[in-house]
Amino acid sequence: TKALLRLKSDMSISIVCSLPQGTHNAQTFGDGVVFNDTKSDVVRVISSSGTSITFQVPSYKEDLIEYKNIDDSNIARQSFGRGLCIISPTLN
Repeated sequence: TKALLRLKSDMSISIVCSLPQGTHNAQTFGDGVVFNDTKSDVVRVISSSGTSITFQVPSYKEDLIEYKNIDDSNIARQSFGRGLCIISPTLN
């Protein structure tokens, strides 16, 4: 949908905000939104004023990766932000 949608109790749908293509795990956060920006390999927090904070998703040297020679067709690629769990309502 390239947007975060809100389903209201009357079953109507509204757009919370637009999102980049390929976004995963988008959710409201404070006065804005937080999501995995998969194309950019970052977790991005955007406030309602448009301020953006990004956190780089880690990647590793190939020689440090275990099990790299198995069938990896079902394994996420390097720097793919998998899942998103909020552990604090603020970023300090």
